[in-house]
Amino acid sequence: MYNTDELERQALAAIKEHKLMFIEHLVAYLPCSKPTFYELKLNESNAIAQALLKNKITNNGIDLKDRVTLKGRKGRKKGSGYVYLVHCDGSDFYKIGRSKNEYEARLSSLQTGCPYDLFMIKVWDAVDFISLEKLIHEELEPHHHRGEWFVFNERELLSVKNKIDELCTTQIA
Repeated sequence: MYNTDELERQALAAIKEHKLMFIEHLVAYLPCSKPTFYELKLNESNAIAQALLKNKITNNGIDLKDRVTLKGRKGRKKGSGYVYLVHCDGSDFYKIGRSKNEYEARLSSLQTGCPYDLFMIKVWDAVDFISLEKLIHEELEPHHHRGEWFVFNERELLSVKNKIDELCTTQIA
């Protein structure tokens, strides 16, 4: 018999110590199997989900696998810009916006008016970034909260990023 509170505590400690980002990696540090982890519904723990998500976005605000190297506007097409996905720490709120300026400057500008830490999750470079942002907002309407803010849980986040990747491919290919 497993004590779920103790397993959750161990999971949170392992996530922090080993900077884990995925459940598949986490279960290797726990005294239970992956099926048991799911049977105990630890995959539904908000604390575990938030800790994993935080590790995904702590590398300068961008997942290592999603890291982009966009350095200013030099060499970019006239009229091009960015569409970005920003996470409001400690919540399921995400902002999908656009900017002609460097995304680091945009994040800094957003942070000024927000009492919570904001993290840049991903940035997409696009020639027609205004139309692309509008299309993304229309496609993600079921998740819309207010203005440019949307609500996604951790599981939905991957599918949202994939959806935006798909829209970017069809939009700028």
